[in-house]
This record gives sequence, C-alpha cells and structure tokens, in this order.
Amino acid sequence: MGGRTGAFAHRRARWVLRHHREIGVIDPAMQVQIELHSRLLDYPPQGWRDPVIAADSSTSAVSLADPDYVLYLILHGAMSGWKRLKWLCDLVIIAKKVSPEVRSVATQRSRALGCEPALVASLLAIADLWDADASEPWLAQTQTALDDPLVHGHLAAITRCLGLAGQPPFAERAMRHAGVLRDTPIFDSHPAPMRALGDRAALWLLARV
Repeated sequence: MGGRTGAFAHRRARWVLRHHREIGVIDPAMQVQIELHSRLLDYPPQGWRDPVIAADSSTSAVSLADPDYVLYLILHGAMSGWKRLKWLCDLVIIAKKVSPEVRSVATQRSRALGCEPALVASLLAIADLWDADASEPWLAQTQTALDDPLVHGHLAAITRCLGLAGQPPFAERAMRHAGVLRDTPIFDSHPAPMRALGDRAALWLLARV
C-alpha cells in the first residue's frame, strides 16, 4: 500500500476500503490490476439484498445465476456513469449469458427498488454502442418507457462520463465536484446532503494522506 508493508500499510488499506467500493491491487507476476471490492452500493434502499458468498466457496459462490449479483454489476456501472468502456463490453456479455429466469427476477427487482430507469438507460447504451440484440430481451421485460425523463437523465450522464459530449465547462465541473450539481439518482433519491458531504470530505482527506 503506497510502497509500504506491515501493520501500517494494513491499517491504511482498511481505512481506504471504508470509503471506496474497490481498490486496485497489481499482481506482481502478471502485472495486471485486480479490483478488490470492499462494499457494494453506497446508501442502498430498503429491500436491497447484497449478493451472498457462501462460507464454503467450493460448493457455492457468487455467479451470474444470482439475480442480486447481476443487478449489482449493472448498478455498479450505472452509478459510475459507465465511465469505463470495458464495463459496457462486460454488460453485453452479461446480458447475453444470464438465463431468462435470472433476467426476469433482476428486472422485477430493479423495478421494486426504484432503479429500473438506470437499468433501461444502461441497456440502451449498449444497444447504441455495441449490440442491440443483447438488450432486446431485457427491454421487453421492463416497464419503464424509453422516453422516460429519468432514462434520458441517465443517458446524459453516460454520454458525459464517456466523453461523448466533449469536455464540460469549468463551472459545471466545479459544481459537480462540490456536489451542487448531481446526476439523476440511481434509486429514488440522492443520499442526504450532509452524509454525502461527509463522504466527500473523507475522500479528499484520503487523497492527501
């Protein structure tokens, strides 16, 4: 961690993981980055269920057969505005590989949790940029209209995060960094301002430690 080892590095890594959904670790042999996930979603709504990893991973583990895990992967990308294009490639594969039963449960759960517009926008993004056939079975099971204002809000965020709309003006970037201007919430509403401010302050401090 930062070139250090031992107890100090261990404590600092645990501190960083409290405020980040993932942390990158470089494999020394393969020289590739592995993303270790510490927690799943910030401020999940009532009714959200984290994917369950069984104690005996040899008999059961998180997989694409778990609708909660599939929904988490999609929402993880949506919360970041799909700023990593490779995640959209992954979404194409996920959309094709999951069973119809898992797809049905995942879409129903997204509707119950108030995040179906984010799901629909993500599917429209891969339809536009990669593969329309992959998203059609999913969109057929959703009930959110494609022209819903929330869907358009998420699509605007995806376009901005991927750099497809060009560089935003400095004033807009500053307001987004300060939390004054925020994208369409993934769930029904944004987290409480003071709680979000506390997290941003913690991240600012972590960047300077």
